Parts: sequence; structure tokens; C-alpha cells
Amino acid sequence: MPQEIIDALVPGSVVEITYSSENGDIWIVMPDAAAGWMRVGVGNYDGSGSDSAYYNGSANIAQITYEQIAAVCGDDVSTWGARMQCEASGAWEVYSIKVGTASNQIVAQNAVEFEGFATSGDGWSQDGFDMPQEIIDALVPGSVVEITYTSENGEIWIVMPDAEAGWMRVGVGNWDGSGSDSGVYDGTTCYITYEQIAAVCGDDVSTWGARMQCEASGAWEVYSVKVGTAAELKAVKDTVNFEGFATSGDGWSQDGFDMPQEIIDALVPGAVVTITYTSENGDIWIVMPDAEAGWMRVGVGNLDGSGSLSGVYNGSTCQITYEQLAEICGDDVSTWGARMQCEASGAWEVYSITVGTAAE
Repeated sequence: MPQEIIDALVPGSVVEITYSSENGDIWIVMPDAAAGWMRVGVGNYDGSGSDSAYYNGSANIAQITYEQIAAVCGDDVSTWGARMQCEASGAWEVYSIKVGTASNQIVAQNAVEFEGFATSGDGWSQDGFDMPQEIIDALVPGSVVEITYTSENGEIWIVMPDAEAGWMRVGVGNWDGSGSDSGVYDGTTCYITYEQIAAVCGDDVSTWGARMQCEASGAWEVYSVKVGTAAELKAVKDTVNFEGFATSGDGWSQDGFDMPQEIIDALVPGAVVTITYTSENGDIWIVMPDAEAGWMRVGVGNLDGSGSLSGVYNGSTCQITYEQLAEICGDDVSTWGARMQCEASGAWEVYSITVGTAAE
């Protein structure tokens, strides 16, 4: 491990592994730890005492927290040894490892497009556009600005040049003295909340000025900006794959499969159903057609009168919790019926479904 990685391994940090593997899993091995050769993020089946890693819905990004490493290697990073390795239960390939501050993935639900927001700049240059009324109206408590971008350094932030509070950088962290929290970004999408903007520009959106710009410390390009309701895609662990769940349909059509026993057993309080998909309108939800409570849509919101809360989705991953299913199908999973289906308001395709435990 280079010194900058060792320095980044502090409480609250997370090791993020971008990878592929035959069985979908990956974990860390610390071979030279003072506590002994240690697997971390594999669960306790090897007797290491390690918690399982958290995986995204596509099983190509895994996260292992400082706390998970410290639980088996000790709190003193200097005793962890110089070397970090990876391993999986099947053939695997790792493309990159990063260490950063842990955060659930924020997404923008029911987002409004900032029409025409596409621009670029060199490092420390800014450019942007006057906000249309629909964007101003969408900037309310609980909302989030979603920026789709690339940049030389992987970062991006907002500049509000005409705010009554003064020219303001937002989402860059406080190293520029703005008092702003950092945005959440992954090199392709950045999220900056209403609350982060309001912390430096004030609670009254009418005082933020007409113009929103973007900036980064290296060359950057922004492809789109949207504003929607902030929600979180949760990291999950101990995932069980719904084998063979791959199907598609037109808008308002449903299709699916009978649930194998391992999926039924995984549907417990705190569980999350993660759907990997595409759809014409960006949405997807679950249908439980044979529930004793009746044919039920879950994760679509209450537009159909089901009483269901909306799933959290970003156009490629959707999460629907056990609690959302139980709210309308009942707490007894044996009454949910044998079959789980998917549906969306436009043409859709589902590639996989997993059930796992949500990060705390």
C-alpha cells in the first residue's frame, strides 16, 4: 500500500473495489497483519470473524469499511501490514481500488431536466446557464442536483456566481473557505443537495441568483444537470441471486418467475430487493400477483391506490425494501404468493434480481 492509501484508512473510510468475478463476490486479504493472515469482507464462514462486503446491484463494485478491517486486524493501521490483496470464490479481475469517505449512493427521483445544460472548461474555469423556472421550482428542501459529467480529476461542483450572499462554490468541501460540504461523486455523476446550497447561499432560493455554473480543479465536461427528490440506493451485503430472473415487457405489462426457496428465506426485515434493469421511463417496480392480500404493485408509489411507497431507482438499479412489500402484502412472507414479477410504465427489461441485507 502506498502511503496515501495508508493515510486514507481512517475511521469512517471505505475501500471501494471495481471488479468482475465469476460468482459476483470479492474481498480483501491482509496477508501480513500483526493479527495474522486475514480475509476481510468474506463473512465468517472461514472463521475470520469478518463481516461481508457490501455490493452494488450489478456486482461490479464492492465496498469494505475501515471498521470491518479493524474488527479483525485491530484499530492501529500500522499493524495491518504493507500489503493489500484481493480474492474471490471464483475467477476474478480487479480494475481499481480507491479509499474514501463512506456514503450511500444518492439518486434524484422524479427529476426535472435543466434543458440545454451542456458545457465544458479547463481546470478552475466555470461556465453554466441561467436557471429556467422549472429548475428554480424544483429546488426545494429534500431535493438534489444531479450532474452527469467527466473530469480530469474525477470531481465537479457548482458555482452560484450571483447569490446575494456572494459568489459561492458549493460541493467542493471547505478548503476554499465557502463552508460548503463536498458533493457525492464517482467520476460520472455528482449529487449536491438543496441543503448544501442553502448552507452557503441561504434558505430563500430567490436570493441564489439566476445562474448556475459548474467547475472542477482539472479539465471537465458536463453533459446534463437535473433536479429531483433526493433518495439513497443502499449498499447491501450477503446477497442471494434470484437465479434465472431475466425478462422484459412493454409499458404496463408484467412478467416474472416463481421465487426459489433461497429468495423466500432471504426476504426478512431489513432486506432489500435490488433490480438491475433498463426502462423507457427510468422506472421499475415489483408485482406480487398471488398475494393473499390481493394482486399488489410495490414500489410504484400510490398512483394506483396500492398504498405502496416508491422504490429508489436511477435508471439502471432499483431497490425495494422488505418493509415496503410487507406494508401492503403483510408481515408473513408465506402469504405473499409464490411469484414475483416486474413492471414499468414504459418498455422495460430486467437483467437480474438479488435480495440482500441493507447497510446500517
